[in-house]
Amino acid sequence: MDAFEWKPVGESWRGTGIYLLTLVVQGRKPLLGSLAITLEGKPYVRRTALGMAVADEFLHIDSHYPQVKTLVFQVMPDHFHGVIHVQQELPVSVRVLVRGFKQGCNRRWQELQDHGGGDRGGGERGDGSGDGIAAQTTQRPPQDLHPPLHTSAAPAPAAPVSLVPPLNGGEPVAPPSSSPVSLAPPLNGGKPIAPPSAPASLAPPLNGGGCEGPLFDDTHLRSLVHRGQLTAMLDYVRDNPRRLFLKRGLPELFRIRRGLQAAEATLDAVGNLSLLQRPLMAVHCRRAWNDEETRAYQNRCILTARAGAVLTGAFISKAEKAILDQAHREGLPVIHLLTDGIATCHKPVGKDFDACAAGLLLQLSPWPSDWHTKTLSRDQCQRLNALAERLAATHNQQLQQP
Repeated sequence: MDAFEWKPVGESWRGTGIYLLTLVVQGRKPLLGSLAITLEGKPYVRRTALGMAVADEFLHIDSHYPQVKTLVFQVMPDHFHGVIHVQQELPVSVRVLVRGFKQGCNRRWQELQDHGGGDRGGGERGDGSGDGIAAQTTQRPPQDLHPPLHTSAAPAPAAPVSLVPPLNGGEPVAPPSSSPVSLAPPLNGGKPIAPPSAPASLAPPLNGGGCEGPLFDDTHLRSLVHRGQLTAMLDYVRDNPRRLFLKRGLPELFRIRRGLQAAEATLDAVGNLSLLQRPLMAVHCRRAWNDEETRAYQNRCILTARAGAVLTGAFISKAEKAILDQAHREGLPVIHLLTDGIATCHKPVGKDFDACAAGLLLQLSPWPSDWHTKTLSRDQCQRLNALAERLAATHNQQLQQP
């Protein structure tokens, strides 16, 4: 595959490449499915009829654009992830392709509304709640409509172990009553209300009924920049149900906090704030060091963290990234100063996600997120390193005060 880079804003993307598509349902309403747990304890999304229809539309992209191969997808309750491989140059931009996919999803949504929400998706339907976590289910998750992509003959990795404790202490959770008690006063003065002419849709309408607006109101399209990103991108998409399960089980660790005051700075934060109450060690590898000096410093950082300190830094250089990776492998606490800010929809990814779920990570940023910026200036690096030094000095001094 030919190498390609981020395209300037407004420039069409027509060339070959791999793209990650994320579509967010209007108002973040859980119209596409609900989170459930298999008998083996693995989280998955039980799709509604609308969720099945969206998956079907995605898998038929190649019928409109034979230059495109769909690699993997994930239907989530309130959003959709899909990875496509543009194998030959398109006659239109990738954005036009995505627009057509969204229009197809809108058409299928309208059809479901017109037919009373019948299961036109061709698969298992959800319970329509789109909220909460089913502790147990007698049904197994539907098979993916598209086989997973494997780059070699090696078997797919086992599902990661959940860091969340079992719900209800491991005891079975009783199913909800078929007639839940309403907390609202009776409608129509308590008089009987005539039933609707058609059964309720499994995909509840937005805007008070009908399909007055589009199904998806936010679209994020990202191109693969480096070859090594493909595996991480596919793992990210497949791991979404487990990540949602952890986020719902540990909301405080994944909550975005704005305006945190620390070390003479105003910060945005995600993660375990209590790490700020422990001794901190600022991490900053100098360019002037030789290999022996760098290795000695890396070892000192890990030994200090094993003794109870929290490694704090931006972890920008290769040597600093090696320290961060070793800390994650050993389960050591880290405060990571982010170079690209914390967006509204931000969540830790990869190893950072599992560290956050375990309470071993705090992500901080002194400036707002700007996804247009792809390079980090020397001034920003220096500001982040200085912030790490101030955080360590300030909080260590506070801990030493009687």
